[in-house]
Amino acid sequence: MQAPTPVSATARVMTRARRLVQPVQRPPGPPVQPVIGRLPRVERALAGHGIEYMLDPLKFLTRMSEGHGPISHARLGIKHVYMLSDPALIHEVMIGRYREFCKGVLWKRFLIPLIGMAPLSADGEAWQRYRKMSTPPLQRKHIAGYADEMVACTERMVAEFSHGETRDIYADMSRLTLDIVSRCLFGQDTTRDATKLIEALDAAMENFARSAYSPRFLLPHWLDPSQTLGRAAKQTDEIAYAMIDRCRADGATGNDLLSRLIHARDDDGEAFTDREIRDHIATMLFAGYETTAISLAYTLAQLFDNRQVAERLRAEVDRVLGQRTATFDDVPQLPYADAVFKEALRLYPPVYAFVREPTQDLELGGFTIPRGSILILSPYVMQRKARYYRDPEAFRPERWLSGETDDNPRFAYFPFASGARVCLGIHFAKLEAVLVLVTLMQRLSLQVEPGFQVAPATLMTLRPATGLKVIVERR
Repeated sequence: MQAPTPVSATARVMTRARRLVQPVQRPPGPPVQPVIGRLPRVERALAGHGIEYMLDPLKFLTRMSEGHGPISHARLGIKHVYMLSDPALIHEVMIGRYREFCKGVLWKRFLIPLIGMAPLSADGEAWQRYRKMSTPPLQRKHIAGYADEMVACTERMVAEFSHGETRDIYADMSRLTLDIVSRCLFGQDTTRDATKLIEALDAAMENFARSAYSPRFLLPHWLDPSQTLGRAAKQTDEIAYAMIDRCRADGATGNDLLSRLIHARDDDGEAFTDREIRDHIATMLFAGYETTAISLAYTLAQLFDNRQVAERLRAEVDRVLGQRTATFDDVPQLPYADAVFKEALRLYPPVYAFVREPTQDLELGGFTIPRGSILILSPYVMQRKARYYRDPEAFRPERWLSGETDDNPRFAYFPFASGARVCLGIHFAKLEAVLVLVTLMQRLSLQVEPGFQVAPATLMTLRPATGLKVIVERR
């Protein structure tokens, strides 16, 4: 597999000249909707099409999809944005022609300063090398050994809860999933660093919320006056390099991902540098805890709103486990727990939109998509389409057990992306989520705080805007 062929400066000039003579025909899309007073004057002038995206991304993406066909167009500042709402087109971008696309400016602007050039953010040959060397420890056959640690971490957390107290269970899930990924993948306890790591990610989210889909995102990150990304990257450096030093001091003899990365060699016999290992640690810590914590929080929120589902899940847990601790071998005997988690991911995918940019002008869906355009592929939108899901807004785990979704196309459901760019930790995350969920159901009966409503915040991920307040009841 080769990296995309660079486009020469002459070719780019000729392409732009042709566009002046023959403007590109754009797909249908929403009209300009200026919002007087909502933005500073300069930003308002630059925003053009897509201003609504900046105010309510989920609503805007849904409206584009429902009102303008399988491929639609809007303007985001000086950028052309294309929304894909057809599984076949998404398949083409994610799998059939993935070599023709890269992650693009949004990822480079907000992710690379924090996590570096690891598999999540790299492109081309660098991505191929990282992917090949870091995939084995995260394959299905390797993760069975993590199950006991996942359950042990959950039970340690539950032991700290007091009957009758009110807690933010989303914050608890964040600390728990960070503990799990640290112990399972890196063989280290990062409890003392948890606050710093969470603060670092929150800083990146703050920067994203302030700058994304605004003319500010065109500025380099080092011009950020608050320097939030810079401070977050420095915190991450301190923690990651300390983990590497501890692992090397212990001989790097474990079976964890960090030890494997230290000993890994590519086809030319080259090892990862400490900087490359640091980038892997940052990627796995942030991607490995944030998305799973979000998924678990929304799963619990749905159980609060659907008591019959919660009762059926608890009955399955009691029947399979009784009072004993869950193990890896129990997971196949917990199909309803798996369906509950899968349905929560359908309604609230942690990454609500994936972004790709074509590396050269290309044809897609009958339209010319210019190099550098932004393509948006949204699991949130696709997974709520009535064409593929009966009662799409309803929380119905049964749909995954009854066969009614069996004939859906591949990209009617893709919370973990798919194809070459599928999430490396997909099997780890699924195992973790089911084991944490059934352990919580086994040990606790959580009640949502009266009057509390969960609202999603459209940052880089779809995290709960104000957490998830619950009252703890021990079983």
